[in-house]
Amino acid sequence: MDNKKVTKTIRVEEEQLACAMGSGSLFVLATPAVVALMECAAAELAQNILDSDELTTVGTQISIEHTSPTPLGAEVTAEAVLRESDGRFFYFDVTAYDNKGEIANTQSAQGIRASLEHAISQLGIQPPNLDDYTLYIGPPLIDTFLNLCGLGEEEAERGAELYREFYNAHGKYMNKIYDGIPEVLARLRSEGAKLAVCTSKYERFAEEILEILGIQDSFDAVCGSNLDGSRKDKKDLIPYAVEKLGGSFEADRNAAVMLGDTWFDAQGARLCGVDFIGVEYGYGAIEAMREQGAKSFAKTPPELLSLLK
Repeated sequence: MDNKKVTKTIRVEEEQLACAMGSGSLFVLATPAVVALMECAAAELAQNILDSDELTTVGTQISIEHTSPTPLGAEVTAEAVLRESDGRFFYFDVTAYDNKGEIANTQSAQGIRASLEHAISQLGIQPPNLDDYTLYIGPPLIDTFLNLCGLGEEEAERGAELYREFYNAHGKYMNKIYDGIPEVLARLRSEGAKLAVCTSKYERFAEEILEILGIQDSFDAVCGSNLDGSRKDKKDLIPYAVEKLGGSFEADRNAAVMLGDTWFDAQGARLCGVDFIGVEYGYGAIEAMREQGAKSFAKTPPELLSLLK
């Protein structure tokens, strides 16, 4: 019995196709079936860890990115790995793959969602629908509590504190690098580009996440918000990033490019007068980025290299 990792394999049958499960019209493995397989692997691993016929788990929270189609008859395997346990909750990294490679995985949004749900629960307020990640992936944290949760300023500040406490203990460990990003970073570094992370996250959290992912040496600067919530907008972060890289924003803005996946990123670039490249593999909506003036988009990380030439 393995209490560190569990794999579960299925062969795709007709009743698991999107057209049969009502989740689409294609003859490929449905996302709900992928979720069920990933949850099955995680649940078995949890049971192995408990190692008791009298104990079990109740409830689950799953956030996945399902990116590749799998046809009828193909084998699909889900691998669940225990990342952390705090005595009450288990936190897993789960990946699903077929014979062509990875088709689905857990992503960083789950850490943000889990931290937001914890804060809302602690505040004792009615939780909003968090299924649409574009509502809270990208905007400054305090704005999420003010606008999405409808809180007053004082209560929103308390919500942000509760969020950061949970995120620091659990959420920051739920991130995963998109396939191809390490290679893109290495290529850009080899060509002499100066790279900075530009995020609305609390700056120290951003630094710690890069360390956890093992890519901190790929960046020349990490630029985020302050603990008091200041410097949270991209229009403020972009000049800060250019200057932290050793440049002058007024003199070097034409050489700066903002990469992002939300309209907040595109808006910040537009307000600062710098170029912007949107990525289609993130959490934001392409049309929302277009409305902020975005014209160039990368479907995959490697496509960024040709757009940055």
